[in-house]
Amino acid sequence: SYNVEGAFHGPNKNIADAVNSVLTDTIADMSQDTSIHEFIKQNAR
Repeated sequence: SYNVEGAFHGPNKNIADAVNSVLTDTIADMSQDTSIHEFIKQNAR
């Protein structure tokens, strides 16, 4: 059987880190766009 909890342990943690890195980069890129940045600020309250 497949253990879902085990998915982010061991070598697969590198996959999770890579996904998080991509998401962080995407958010950083989005924050360079002032219209999106304003949208995020308005909706963060």
